[in-house]
Amino acid sequence: MAYFRAAGKLRAFLRTHPHDIIHAHYALCGLTAVLAFTGKPIVLSLMGSDILGEYRSKSSISFRSRIVMLIAWLIQPFVAAIIAKSENIYIKIRLKKIASLIPNGVDLEFFNPTDNKQARSELGLEPGKRYVLSLANPQHYWKNPGLARKAVKLLNDSDVELLTPYPVEPGEVAKYLNASDVFISTSFMEGSSNVIKEAMACNCPIVATDVGDAAWVLGQTPGCYLTSFDPDEIAGKLQSALAFAQTHNRTIGRRRIIELGLDLQTTAKRIVEVYQSLV
Repeated sequence: MAYFRAAGKLRAFLRTHPHDIIHAHYALCGLTAVLAFTGKPIVLSLMGSDILGEYRSKSSISFRSRIVMLIAWLIQPFVAAIIAKSENIYIKIRLKKIASLIPNGVDLEFFNPTDNKQARSELGLEPGKRYVLSLANPQHYWKNPGLARKAVKLLNDSDVELLTPYPVEPGEVAKYLNASDVFISTSFMEGSSNVIKEAMACNCPIVATDVGDAAWVLGQTPGCYLTSFDPDEIAGKLQSALAFAQTHNRTIGRRRIIELGLDLQTTAKRIVEVYQSLV
């Protein structure tokens, strides 16, 4: 209900703070912008769960998120442009003539490879351990954190530890990625996972379930592995990623991010082009 109430506040704000465009991130923010009736063009960014749903399992979507999915479908005729963060989101958009596919970019100045030993020292981690990093919120069931725990347990290796530091201060994320041997993502659903792109920018080996645009982002990058939801397969991919980390240390994921144009400057330029088309 707060999104409905916010419509009046937004309308009042724009009376004294005139703007040319409203950019709403997430379907419920789009609903607020539409109900404000400002007459200004609205850009709606669809992020993932707002149009794909929040998954409780590989195939079960929560009822509450279905309401948000319906809102994402209903408000499309009332916006001037739609930005999809990934191909699986773009497919769900019904008004494709006003839609663009623009994933979030990565701050390559902040997310960059640094010394592994120094990062571990600053975080108080053991220098001789092999760390598999999960940054998932354990309260978000669609992140499927239990699967990562199960896969690491199957390795049956006392030298390998699953690192689950959530909640992490934003400024510490890059440090954890550089301190870890492998980053793991076992989500049931994603749009365009920011943290996978951030791990790539830090050249961290990755094991990720094949959801969202993970396959496109990882590509054929050595040391980065797609997997199903089978814990035995994930354990096998983790073994491969850990072996890669021991042999090669880091990946060339950062190069892949630059090739895909997923740096902040490139994605910002594409969003500005959408704005310019409306004014």
